[in-house]
Amino acid sequence: DDIAEAVISLEIMRDRATAHREDFETLYAAMHGLYSWFLRVCDADGKEYALKQHEQLFETWGATLSGEQSLSPLESAGLTQESVGDVMRALSAASKYNQELKEQKERMSGAALNTCEKVLNPLKFLLSNGATTARDYRVVIEKTLSDTEKALSTQAQRSSLARLPMDELVKIQFRCLNPALAFRELVGENGARSVILTSGTLAPLNSFASELGVDFPIRMEAQHCVDMNTQVWGSIVASGPSKRVLNAGFKSRSDWAFQDELGASLKEWAKVVPHGMLMFFPSFSLMEAIVHRWR
Repeated sequence: DDIAEAVISLEIMRDRATAHREDFETLYAAMHGLYSWFLRVCDADGKEYALKQHEQLFETWGATLSGEQSLSPLESAGLTQESVGDVMRALSAASKYNQELKEQKERMSGAALNTCEKVLNPLKFLLSNGATTARDYRVVIEKTLSDTEKALSTQAQRSSLARLPMDELVKIQFRCLNPALAFRELVGENGARSVILTSGTLAPLNSFASELGVDFPIRMEAQHCVDMNTQVWGSIVASGPSKRVLNAGFKSRSDWAFQDELGASLKEWAKVVPHGMLMFFPSFSLMEAIVHRWR
């Protein structure tokens, strides 16, 4: 819905703008091409991308594409390694022009421009070096049936772009698996002169620097305040009190049996561990889901 409204706003600005019309045309072409691709992804039958029903989540279908697989539909949308720079420059120019308009009626909504930025910025990195950088990406498609209806604006309702069923929620995520891609821009030729990183959990620094793709010539690694030999014991707890395997993998983390077993395990550990425990979750969403189940 947000993308549909952004495309409509760009179309209006393209026709109304007295300046930067070419920039709005460039943005419109890119966003309209992306929206057409997203509509194919949202196809009710899921034929083009073979959306499979999730084993654990109710009324949820999904698929994962490699970054290379996304290059062809992105090219069909007019976004390539050669053109993405022009699109980002058009976005910057259009945003600046829109700010100059201030409160005029011809002004594009900030929400629509924000949608353009959120959609196009990840693609800037994905397409920065063609297939080389695309290998570090995964495109995750997830479709769920939503219980709540989100009303489109009157403008979007009148448009032929408002074609998605109101009870479907479709998410398309471009996931970068290589932090060096984003960090490279920060410390590149036009980036920061100095970057200072401090943390108590960065060690070992060699692997950390390798992940960011940058050499840190000045380093300081202080001794840890904890005696690792006498104060730390590391172990893996493979199963809970009921002998059920504690597997927090993606396929099993939503299983109530796993969540209940994890809660029972914590209850038993709390009986023998003094002064409390600290538990880490891989994401806030998983933590909230499990705590909701326990309550």
